[in-house]
Amino acid sequence: MGTRRRPSRLHDHRRQLPAPHGADPRRDDARKRCRGPAPNRRAARGQASSRRRTHRPALGSLSRAGGVLGGLRNGPPRTPAAQSLFCRTLQAPGYDRAVRFPVVLFDLDGTLIDSGPIILESMQHAARTVLGREIPREELGATIGGQGIVAQMQALDAERADELLDVYKEHNDGLHETLEAFDELLALLPRLKREGRRLGIVTAKRHRTVALALDRFAALRDEFEVVVAHEDTERHKPDPDPVLHAVETLGAVPSDAAYVGDSPFDIRAAKAANVYAVAVGWGGIHSAERLLAEEPDAFVDQPEELLDVL
Repeated sequence: MGTRRRPSRLHDHRRQLPAPHGADPRRDDARKRCRGPAPNRRAARGQASSRRRTHRPALGSLSRAGGVLGGLRNGPPRTPAAQSLFCRTLQAPGYDRAVRFPVVLFDLDGTLIDSGPIILESMQHAARTVLGREIPREELGATIGGQGIVAQMQALDAERADELLDVYKEHNDGLHETLEAFDELLALLPRLKREGRRLGIVTAKRHRTVALALDRFAALRDEFEVVVAHEDTERHKPDPDPVLHAVETLGAVPSDAAYVGDSPFDIRAAKAANVYAVAVGWGGIHSAERLLAEEPDAFVDQPEELLDVL
């Protein structure tokens, strides 16, 4: 597949892309749906069929694409939750066009932040210190993004998992001073919000560790309405519960949402939750081949490609 360019890491998280342009006058008609009676369904279909489609999937089927706003071709939203999200999206400041997914959820490690190197370094340090073992990074990396660090330590040695975890945390906390983020992706977040989308994070990390990253990068702290971490659900990725919890917290339904992540566990969780699964190739932990084997709805190599699939 050749060598892929990884997105540059964060140097100035305040950098923003230009505001979206090409406003669609039909948004005014759509906004009226939130204030008055439901429109004629046949007319809604006619408007939707005439709308120029600008998106293209990088991979997979469009059967789950559309969400609340894209679903106008099938008439107005049918459920109260969908109608509420439809109206909030249309009325959001800066909204100028229908978007496929008014809710976009992101994994944290390897997607928003380049944390793979410090996770692997701390796992190797814990195994070396507690068990006297030198475990290859490839073997340790295969489990990153799934059930969480406690399960990973238990997999190394169930009887000494607590000791492994303590050594890991002490080592990893100090490395957060060197943590980097993917600036090209962070620069897209304000644009996604200006388009009326609602953003969330779904991660296997615990809230304490998430806070270390949010404190380091203001762009992460300020752009997301919901953060679902390890403590928030009993079951974890690849189970759909964390993704569904985020969707429900935002008052949406799964068909309105996309989940963007860098691990096979992210893709499985998204598909199990019936949200649009977007795999990214810049995380540096899991290979593109392994991600594609999970058959995501889309695969992107660079952050700007997200605009095509979302």
